[in-house]
Amino acid sequence: MKQTLAIKITRRGCALAVFENRTVAYVEHRTLAADFQKAKNTIESFLAWGLSTFSDALVAIEALSTVNMDRSSALSGFALSVLQAKLMPVQQVPTADLFKAFSLRGLKTRQQLRVVSASLWPHLANRKSHPSLLDAAALGFYIEVEWLLNH
Repeated sequence: MKQTLAIKITRRGCALAVFENRTVAYVEHRTLAADFQKAKNTIESFLAWGLSTFSDALVAIEALSTVNMDRSSALSGFALSVLQAKLMPVQQVPTADLFKAFSLRGLKTRQQLRVVSASLWPHLANRKSHPSLLDAAALGFYIEVEWLLNH
C-alpha cells in the first residue's frame, strides 16, 4: 500500500489525513461555512485538491448514519458522491467499527477515540490543531491495519 487518504466530515469542518507506510505523512483541515452550498463547494474543492495531490491513494471516509440526516451526515454523503463521481473506489467505515477497533471493550464516544488518537499522534493534539484531525488519523490507521491484516 502506498498511501491512504482518510476523510472525516463534521458539521463545520473537513479533515484529511494521509498515511504513507503506516505513518501520518500529512494532515489538513478546512473550516466549512454555515451556508450549506458554500460548505459543499469547500468540500468539493478540498477533495479535488486532495485527490490530485495524492492521486494513488486508497480513499476512506467515515460512514455516518443515514437514518438521522443531520448536517454532518448530509455533507458526508455529498463528499462520498463527489468521490464516486470521480470514479474513486472509496472504503466506507462505520463509526461503530471505528470505535470497536480502538479498544478491547470498544469505545463509546468520539471523545474516547480522540484520547486514544492523541496518545498515538500527540503532535495532532495541540491546541492549534482541529480535533477532527485526530478522527481522520484514527480512520486512516484503521484502514492501514485492515489492509495489513488482509494482505
